[in-house]
Amino acid sequence: MITAGNIRAAARQLVQDLPASDEPLYLYTDSAAELCAGILAAQLSGRMPVLLPQAGAAYCDHVGAERQLLAGNAAHAGTEIRIGASGHDATLDINPSTTATLTFFTSGSSGEAKRIEKPMHVIDAEAEFWRDWFDGAIAHVTGSVSHQHIYGLIFRVVLPVISGIPSSDRLALSWEALLAPETNGLLVVSSPAHLTRPPSARFSSQASPAWILSSGGPLPEADADTINSLFGASPLEILGSTETGGVATRQRHKDGEWWTPLPVVQTIAGSEQELLVSSPFLSDPGSVRMGDRVELSSDGRFCLAGRLDRIVKIEGKRIALPRVETILKQHAGIIDAAVVMTDHKGQSQLSAVVTLDENAKKQLGKLGRFRMARSISASLSNALEPAERPRRWRFVSDIPVNAQSKRTQSSLEALFTAPDMLELLAPDTFDVDGFTAELSFIARPDLPWFQGHFSEMPVLPGLAQVHIAVRLAEEIWAAGPASMNVNRLKFHRLVTPDENVSVKLSFRPEAKKLEFAFSHCNARVSTGLVG
Repeated sequence: MITAGNIRAAARQLVQDLPASDEPLYLYTDSAAELCAGILAAQLSGRMPVLLPQAGAAYCDHVGAERQLLAGNAAHAGTEIRIGASGHDATLDINPSTTATLTFFTSGSSGEAKRIEKPMHVIDAEAEFWRDWFDGAIAHVTGSVSHQHIYGLIFRVVLPVISGIPSSDRLALSWEALLAPETNGLLVVSSPAHLTRPPSARFSSQASPAWILSSGGPLPEADADTINSLFGASPLEILGSTETGGVATRQRHKDGEWWTPLPVVQTIAGSEQELLVSSPFLSDPGSVRMGDRVELSSDGRFCLAGRLDRIVKIEGKRIALPRVETILKQHAGIIDAAVVMTDHKGQSQLSAVVTLDENAKKQLGKLGRFRMARSISASLSNALEPAERPRRWRFVSDIPVNAQSKRTQSSLEALFTAPDMLELLAPDTFDVDGFTAELSFIARPDLPWFQGHFSEMPVLPGLAQVHIAVRLAEEIWAAGPASMNVNRLKFHRLVTPDENVSVKLSFRPEAKKLEFAFSHCNARVSTGLVG
């Protein structure tokens, strides 16, 4: 148990350990308690605390900061933050200041670092708002979102501190860890990145969360319903940003697509139907343009109608990417879609990343990516003009998002530059029947996994075989296992260069489990179950 006294003592020690400087103090740690100590130490030493995103120490180079100005437990941190067992009577002499600020970095959709300063009294005001909102119903806080970002900081750090309730110190990386505090009044702070990967119906936990929060991106209604049926708590989605703080909420089972502004927030539509926000959670008085188009109702609620900044020009024609995504999602078999501009052989092209339902995944396995893309594109000819039709396609199990559950241009572009596993293996035989696939390939010496593994006797590593199996399932069916937990893993013999290797894959869509078996001349090489 880490107490407030432990944190105060760590802050006092950190001030002594830090080199003398009036430069900002950069903070990165996977401990919420250590982050508290770092912020307090910055205040004590008269320095501005700067929270780095989850890239940690590597982000110092990205934002032009020196490593010695970084405190925390990240690799190459200049100064370690140490929470000791003593310090229950530690006190600090900090004068409250309305000018104290906390600096964040956010990437938005571009992936480029954007520096945002928030007055600490504004962060406190939002935490106090949510404390009153929950009205004493919260007794413990856990979360799967980082406290290095404002959403995690407010709910996993500041709210517990001002409410005097315990909070888990580290991120919960599994459902078991997230629900480990089997207590009444549990607040689960999460995001679509986690909630769209719910546990199976066989998951067992005594915890019954009072509230489950989701922020960072829209939570699909089907996933919200699944979480509600599993835990008896309908996720509360919070719309907002680092600049604005919380803006509006919704619960899918009763609100559908409609958002309700927080009682202290004013929202209006501007001249381009963009969302304008006035709020006590803003750094400066006035209003902020969020960059989302909205449809307003007479009762003040609103629906989001796409981003204003997602307009591109193709063949001289303005193309609204949200419109293309909406049309794609209306196609039978497509669950979700993201459309981006990518560069291919020196030309910019409209490219689509989509997820498929079970029947469409089977069809993908039968047709292959090229013929599947042609089939979808042909069916959209009446709904999309020629310039609006994507030229390149990637079928995936999940559309990638960053730690804040936001889609970034860079991660979507990467899907079109990554090498294809089927092209890399160049199989001699390849057969697909439903969710079963069999192929064979020659383990050529130039395959990347042989490099650096025993130069005198190269072998295909066991981990590489698991990787190959998962990547093949993604390319064949746009399907992936529920997790990277590997069960019943057995290795029977080594694979050396120039050997013929056969692979059998079987995917179970209802359980999201992938079974694989590698063999050579009918002799087992490896077997396992992923998911």
